Amino acid sequence: MSLPARSLPVRILYGLAMITMVTFLAWEAWAPLSDRSGYAAGTDQNTTEMSTQTVTEYTQPEVSQMTAATTRNVRALHILGVSTRIYLDDQVDWQIEEHWRRFASSAQASQLAPTEPVFAIYTDFNSSQNSVMLTLGPAVARGNNTLTIEPGNYKTFRHSTVLQAWESIDNDEASGTDAYLFQTDFEQWQLDKNFQPAAVTAFIGMHQE
Repeated sequence: MSLPARSLPVRILYGLAMITMVTFLAWEAWAPLSDRSGYAAGTDQNTTEMSTQTVTEYTQPEVSQMTAATTRNVRALHILGVSTRIYLDDQVDWQIEEHWRRFASSAQASQLAPTEPVFAIYTDFNSSQNSVMLTLGPAVARGNNTLTIEPGNYKTFRHSTVLQAWESIDNDEASGTDAYLFQTDFEQWQLDKNFQPAAVTAFIGMHQE
């Protein structure tokens, strides 16, 4: 399967969108949590106010920071999230920004625990539309409305998004794209105790050897 086509403007717009989206996730996901009574036992109002003052700006991972890819076996994960179709040729930054905003105001985001990872899953690739379905949410017990990340071997790229990993794969003439499934590729965003994005890793599904 071929990768979705990407032009240089689309890549630039995606990078800008990612910077904006994590800012919305951090700010909007924290706000409803801070208002919930009993959210964290022993946390008083002064502590909550101090947390808002220690929020730092997050910078989109640079391609130069991407570490060498390694292979990892991933068990099935079930994600309860918010989904939308992203059209890669049409205002990608705006689409992704709007989707993270919807997620940040969703019930799933309001129930996030400190340091709980958020998953961004790319599925249902449509080559004729050059589009992909993007689902954002936490891992939960399997249910009727959950999306399953298929178990198996995944190539992992630390400090990288899925689109950055796709670009790296697309540029690797030695291995090419035949080794990859492109079915449930995903990003794992790790949040810190203040709900700030602390790290991201991209996982790209591979054919079983």
